[in-house]
Order: sequence, then structure tokens, then C-alpha cells
Amino acid sequence: MPWNLLLLPLLAGYCALHICHFFRFRAQKQDGNRLLFESALAGVPLLILGRLSTFWFASTRWGKLAENQITAIIDVPFVGTALASLLFGLALPLIANLFTSKERAKWWAIKATDNGFLRLAQTALRREMPISLTLKTRKVYIGYVVQTPNLKLAEQYIHVLPLLSGYREPTTLALKLTADYAKVYATGKVDVDDFSSRFRWPASTPPICSTQTPTNSSWSRRI
Repeated sequence: MPWNLLLLPLLAGYCALHICHFFRFRAQKQDGNRLLFESALAGVPLLILGRLSTFWFASTRWGKLAENQITAIIDVPFVGTALASLLFGLALPLIANLFTSKERAKWWAIKATDNGFLRLAQTALRREMPISLTLKTRKVYIGYVVQTPNLKLAEQYIHVLPLLSGYREPTTLALKLTADYAKVYATGKVDVDDFSSRFRWPASTPPICSTQTPTNSSWSRRI
């Protein structure tokens, strides 16, 4: 196979990693060199599958006709194999997505990471549990997680709908609540989505975060 045709299996592997929900969130975390290497690894089985399928198809009546037509247009060896691998790289991930939702694949990817903050935020989102966020300024927000990042390095933030807010005392770090957003929401005169707040953090120093059960004021988990 000509070397330039190998770009098609490489592209097939890249498409498979970014289309399939199961691999998409993990691929978003990789840098350029690592992503290129994993795209090449994913392209190898697609290339083999493309070769086997074209070999079988070429032995049929319709396959021989298609081979003659393609050869008349592009007289390059193994061009059918390369094109078939690209088609498999597009079609197979779409079929796999029918059996795996984005949220489930995202949860699997987050569980595989060592980022405890992301795992806690995603758990709170799935279980609809409020969390408490303490910022560097000692400002505290208690509310529900409405969106977690897609594991991209540039998306180190979560969206929280606050229920309560306050601050911690400088010396004792005792929690003092000063605002009750739930009462504002209950009036029905405001758009709740306007109060959704985005919290961004450096990957190495996430904010202090904990979950809280609605019926118990003690923290059930802390990082």
C-alpha cells in the first residue's frame, strides 16, 4: 500500500475516537502526539477490517464491477482498502453510540481519572445532590450541579445552580449563610437559568467541595 494512502486509516482511527462516545471523552484529554499515536492504533484494526471486507467483496460479481469502475478512475493499489477503512471508522462508532449514551460514557471516563473533584461533581449531578463549594476567598456556595466539563483541558469548570451562599469566618472557618436563593426562585418572577454560576479552577488546585444530603446538615463526603 502506498504510504500516502495510510493517511486514510489514520483519519479513520481519529474519527472513530472522536465519534464514539466511549472513547470521545478520553481522547479530548490527550495532547497532539498522544492523540496521533492512539489514532494510529485505532486505525490498524480498521485497516485490517477494510482489507478483509474488500477482499471478500472483490470476489463477488458486484465487487468485480465496482473494482473495474474504481480502477478506471483511480488506478492506485489498495485504494479500496483505504476507503473501506475510512467508512468503517465513520460507521462503526455511530452504531456503537446506539448502545452507549453520552452521559454513561462520560461517567466511565471520569471514573477512570484520578480527579476526585470531577468524580464528586458528576456523582452529585447524577444523584441530584447539592454540593458545597468553598473558594479561596472563603466565599461559600451551596447548590446543585447542572453541568460538568467534557474533560477538555480548557474546560476545567462546572456549572452550579446556587441555593444558598455565604462565607467562612477567617479564624474558625465557621459557615455563615447570608443569601437564600431558593426563596427568590419560589417567587416565579425570575429566570432560574440566569442564576447558574460557572466555577473554574486550576487543575492542580480545585476548590474545597463536599456533597450534602437534603435531609441532613452534615457532609456526606469531603475532598
